[in-house]
Parts: sequence; C-alpha cells; structure tokens
Amino acid sequence: METDIADFQHTSGDHDDFAELMIEALYADRDVMIIMLEKASGSSYDGIVDRFVEMIEKHNYALAENYLAAFPDKHINEYMLHWFSHVQINAFVHLLTHVEDKECALKEIRPVMDMLVETWIKYVIE
Repeated sequence: METDIADFQHTSGDHDDFAELMIEALYADRDVMIIMLEKASGSSYDGIVDRFVEMIEKHNYALAENYLAAFPDKHINEYMLHWFSHVQINAFVHLLTHVEDKECALKEIRPVMDMLVETWIKYVIE
C-alpha cells in the first residue's frame, strides 16, 4: 500500500520476503492450521477460508483504489478482484494441505507469488 503505484514495475522475486513471512507463520504450527482448515466444522473456525478471502478482498479493493488514483483512466474488474482474492488464499491453503516440508513450500510459493502479481497487473485493473 505504501508503494508509489505509478512507479511500480514487477520483478520476479520482489514478493519473496512476504511469501517467506507467510510460510514461516503458517508452518510454525502446521498441524493446528490444517485442523483449523479441514476439521473446524461447528467451531468458531468453521468457514475460516471464506473469512480469510473476505479480509484479503477488502485489502485488494483498497490497493486497487490506490492504484486507480494514479491511473484514473483504469477501472477495477470486480469479478476478477473477487476471484483473485480466492486464488491468493487458496495458494497458501493448497501448500499447507499438500506440502509437508516448510522449505519445499517456500520454494513452491515463489513462482506462485510472481503469477499472482502478474495476474493483478493484467486482469484486476483494466
């Protein structure tokens, strides 16, 4: 949010620090995270993935509005922003549920982060 969006140029790996922080947090207690994601029916964590999507969607919308301030001729593709928010959360959920090793997960998420940034640039803002 603090970046001058008008000057932003995506470079492969420029979100690696964020990805590493997320993997560190998620894998700090992976078993608990998996229980929360897959076995929370009836608990206060039931539907947690959808709540995560709602949270990131709000952030993405704020980021998109920030972007539009620098590029008033563009607009937000709201469907793509919503879909993109699901993809962002599901990228990390998939790692947690399919990749046991934290170091392997960190390696796998890096190109995913690049893809997410490219998707944002190409499809969320038109």
